[in-house]
Amino acid sequence: MMMRNNIMPKIDLLIMDIDDAFLYHRTVAAANRIFLNTIAGFFGARIREKRLLTTADAFMKSLKVIFYNIHEFRFSKRGFRRFAILSGYAVLLHLLNAARELFNLLGGKMSNKAIIMAWAAAVKKARINEKEYSTDKEVIRKSLYDETKEVFDRIRRANRKMDIAAISENFSLSTRKDPIIRLLDIGFMKSNTLICDKKGDITDYKISIASRDDKKRVAQAIIMKTKAKNIGIIIDDYDDLGLLGIDGLKLVVYAPKIERFIDKKRYCAIRVDV
Repeated sequence: MMMRNNIMPKIDLLIMDIDDAFLYHRTVAAANRIFLNTIAGFFGARIREKRLLTTADAFMKSLKVIFYNIHEFRFSKRGFRRFAILSGYAVLLHLLNAARELFNLLGGKMSNKAIIMAWAAAVKKARINEKEYSTDKEVIRKSLYDETKEVFDRIRRANRKMDIAAISENFSLSTRKDPIIRLLDIGFMKSNTLICDKKGDITDYKISIASRDDKKRVAQAIIMKTKAKNIGIIIDDYDDLGLLGIDGLKLVVYAPKIERFIDKKRYCAIRVDV
């Protein structure tokens, strides 16, 4: 504890992953919500989330919608097309994620790139609208993990002048500012982008962060710009491991699944059970 208290005031740059580190992955939650509301649409219903929807939440809510509103079923050609597209991509995404998790568990280094590209293609093909995709700021605030947020607040209070940057594989919308920026007082944010037309329909995408190399490249650019000497990071996944090799690393906040990669002799390490 003494070492933590000594190092925190010296941190002049904090680089963070957001999704899965601070809250349930927003891209997954958006996919769950869109899929759930596509099903609900056949029954004249619409689901409004109070917190980010996990895959298990979405599945259970889908069953409830069908059970309680079965008499309201109405076929929709547009809805069926969307359902077919999303269902096909959902199977692909789960297979890709399972393969990635297994490969990395066995010591490999497989990125999320294929998963990211597949999801971007899905929302483009299904012509999802920005209003359907976006997540309310209050929903995000209520979904923040208490333990990670508590550690973040301690680091932040120790040095109010530190720069805060976030690098995320999540998709933001070209028409809206990511609510997490304001919630965590982030000075610089780099993520992937879904591009919307004038009607708000998602028509294209830009992939900026899809691998550990992308994250490390962006982190190094931030370090050069801020001229930071003492750096802290908050990480949770295999794609974040490239950040462990940056110069000036003094503090690492990490999730249990990557603990075997953490060198506690090189820097102060804090585990958060997310």
